[in-house]
Amino acid sequence: MNPLMKIGTFLVALFFLSCAKTASKDIYKDDFNRADGPVGTSYTTVAPSPSSFQITGGRAYPMFNVSQPAILFNPPLTTNYKASVTMQISGGTYTGSGYILARSTANNTPNNAFACGYNGGALVLLRVIGGSAVILGSITLAPLVSGTSDRVVLTVDKYTIRCEIKGGVNNSVILVVDSTYSDGGYVGLMGGAANNFLYFDDLLIENL
Repeated sequence: MNPLMKIGTFLVALFFLSCAKTASKDIYKDDFNRADGPVGTSYTTVAPSPSSFQITGGRAYPMFNVSQPAILFNPPLTTNYKASVTMQISGGTYTGSGYILARSTANNTPNNAFACGYNGGALVLLRVIGGSAVILGSITLAPLVSGTSDRVVLTVDKYTIRCEIKGGVNNSVILVVDSTYSDGGYVGLMGGAANNFLYFDDLLIENL
């Protein structure tokens, strides 16, 4: 091979190596910046009437009435992944619940899933089994007053489950090893309270 061909081959190899290093791990992003109304066809809404999950003011809003509504992203995932969302409090102090869900075995109900997020002023990691939940960890948070904004991250890496708040008013981590559920499953959001001041923004799902 002559020197020019060697240089050309080297440059092509560098190009593909660079592309591989910068390849996005993103599976799905949603900034919810669209017209007020239904969340869209990327999700299945789980909300016994008259509760619902809507887009309002460029954010996803669980319209609580008789039960906590949820949305589950379609299709199910088949890998280990990290899901994160910004939870914003607006309108008053929030004492209800708001979760990001992972590994749900169904998209018509949050079933057999891990749930990470707010619960009565604490960061809580739950394992949901049918209609009941087991608390795997809990950390008391600063009050969730109007204007509070936390980035909540739920990572499912085989049997290592990491629930954390990053870069907001609260910064906390719950880490457990739990082999109850297999890889993959549906990602979702769930929340609400009698006086609901909870909004979700900037959902991101990434491969590990």
